[in-house]
Amino acid sequence: MSLESVSQKELGVGKVDYKEYGSLRNLYKQNWDKFIYYNQIDVERVDGILDKTKYLEVAVSIAYISKSLFKDA
Repeated sequence: MSLESVSQKELGVGKVDYKEYGSLRNLYKQNWDKFIYYNQIDVERVDGILDKTKYLEVAVSIAYISKSLFKDA
């Protein structure tokens, strides 16, 4: 699953479209402000998904209950 598909399903919104640039590399070179915005939105989407699904809290709880290190959860 991609961030786009999960974001659409969980939040009802997708990622920033950059098709007119052809690639992220071109976006980076030709429109720095949109490239930064693209990355900011990705972070907001991941944060929103984690907030909604509580996945991180579940992973921490599993590590605690199983008495394992969080990095192993």
